[in-house]
Amino acid sequence: MGVGLASEMSPISWALYYGLKAVQIPHPVYHESKWDPQVLNRRANPGEPGMVNAGIDSIWSWDKHNDIIYNTTFMFNSKFSEKLYRAWMGFDGAEEWEKENSRLCLPPIFLHPVKNLESKKRKVG
Repeated sequence: MGVGLASEMSPISWALYYGLKAVQIPHPVYHESKWDPQVLNRRANPGEPGMVNAGIDSIWSWDKHNDIIYNTTFMFNSKFSEKLYRAWMGFDGAEEWEKENSRLCLPPIFLHPVKNLESKKRKVG
């Protein structure tokens, strides 16, 4: 059985593997929908102590928790990151929204790289 690591886990994991000290600074990741923190914790961190997030119910098991994973600001194919970025840039109807509200102001946030940067959203395919 091999080792599987997501890219953002690799530097810290390899440092620990080789016996080096490692520091990871947590970055804020947001969800598109409102979650009860206890429910989210039970779903995202299943398992007994020492086996948290292990096995078939792991949040990283393919096609298990898509409603959590794909609606965060830091996931490779999240639409939420692009939606936030485009609103912050004033695209996609943001002008209308700003007439009755103020300009979108975001807290420090970690967005997965946004691919569609033009003011007019282009069709794919």
